[in-house]
Amino acid sequence: MSETVAAAELKDALMEHLTLLAKSARHAGLGVSVEQVATLVRALGTFAEDDGSVIERSALKRLVGLTLGTCREDLVVLGLLVEALFPAPGNEPGAGQGDEDQARLRARLFAAVKQGNRGEGAELGMMFAASAGDPGGSEGRGRLAQRVIRALDLSAMLAEALAESDELDPLRRQLARIAREATLSSMEVALHAGLAQRAALARTDDAARDRPVDLEGLVDELARLPIAGGRRADQDRLQEAVRPLATRLAARARRRRRGGRTHLDFRRTIARSVASGGAPMELRYRRRAPRRPQIVVLADVSGSMADYASFTMGLLQALNDELPGLRCFAFVDGAGEVTGELLSRPAALGAQLPAIPGVVATDGRSDYRTAFLAFERASTAVLTPGTSLVVIGDGRSRAADPGDEVLRRFSHRVRHIYWLTPEPETDWSEDDCHIERYKRWCHRVDSVATLGQLEAWVERVISSR
Repeated sequence: MSETVAAAELKDALMEHLTLLAKSARHAGLGVSVEQVATLVRALGTFAEDDGSVIERSALKRLVGLTLGTCREDLVVLGLLVEALFPAPGNEPGAGQGDEDQARLRARLFAAVKQGNRGEGAELGMMFAASAGDPGGSEGRGRLAQRVIRALDLSAMLAEALAESDELDPLRRQLARIAREATLSSMEVALHAGLAQRAALARTDDAARDRPVDLEGLVDELARLPIAGGRRADQDRLQEAVRPLATRLAARARRRRRGGRTHLDFRRTIARSVASGGAPMELRYRRRAPRRPQIVVLADVSGSMADYASFTMGLLQALNDELPGLRCFAFVDGAGEVTGELLSRPAALGAQLPAIPGVVATDGRSDYRTAFLAFERASTAVLTPGTSLVVIGDGRSRAADPGDEVLRRFSHRVRHIYWLTPEPETDWSEDDCHIERYKRWCHRVDSVATLGQLEAWVERVISSR
């Protein structure tokens, strides 16, 4: 498949597309200046003169990233916008891939699986995406991808390929299995990417060319992915979404601060009315100065909670401009502070959390009371009347005493206590779950299991006054 953008087409609509790209980037929270756009135009002109007729999609992304991006994480956001605003010829939404029907494509996929050909698997994934239904329909891209995968019956395909394997050596047989599984995984990743691209292109038809691309719409499928406990491929996609999500949340917070609440300033209004003979012809207002919340996080990192807590703390760390005073602590049966260096790498954070000094004090089994007491000793100067304490945990303490009296003491020292848990509310009263006991000392308790729910929760915390 061609991944190029025709130079003639780019030249005809260059300024229109680049202007919309800049508007979309600003809408997503990136600070794109007129000078940066001018630099991009000059770079594209130089590139076109050197290369001749075409500009590869990957080269276009690199040029946009180098000229409009200010940090490495911006490349993810700009890449999505390039996909949406500069569609490759032949990749129109709903376009088929020749006359090959589903049965023939499935046969090709089976052959690729048997050979362990990941490149062929990825190409077929894009073909299945192109011949699938409408990714912008009511069922969404996620369900559409699941429908395609169910129709292909990938587990049966893998089992059949393994059954036909003629490898006798156990090691070679295991390596062949890994290669075949990787081929199916590459097909799934390409399928999701192809559906995302089609949905993005559908949003940029001629009637909507004058509006910025909504970055939230480009990543809406991720909102339904579970934060913890999902497939490794989904977890990798979530890690890639951390920076775009943080960028959107920060942009909303800045718009909210600029728009802030206003109140009538009676004194200035009366003073101004002197010029009109005492009639208050012009009302004066005072703005409420926005306050960035001071957040302290206390996260349970035992067992499966490690990935959940590391992702959440990584997202909060990415909002460093909006949460300048963020402090993070991890606990199991002790408590220790997580450094900013670790928080900047959420993908590698989960495995390292239990190794932080003080986090595991004895046998490494959850003990909320002991951990709360250790945190209380370590947080003498951290918890203040202006602080919001965020506790991340499932509330499942193996100790006889859950330590809710320590949480009560915390509630008298801080402004708010938020409790964030992956557990559904129906499980909060189970025998080993004490969230109902903790709830009485919390400002609010939220069950957050997906990326979309986490985004709404973080926005609510950032906007708290």
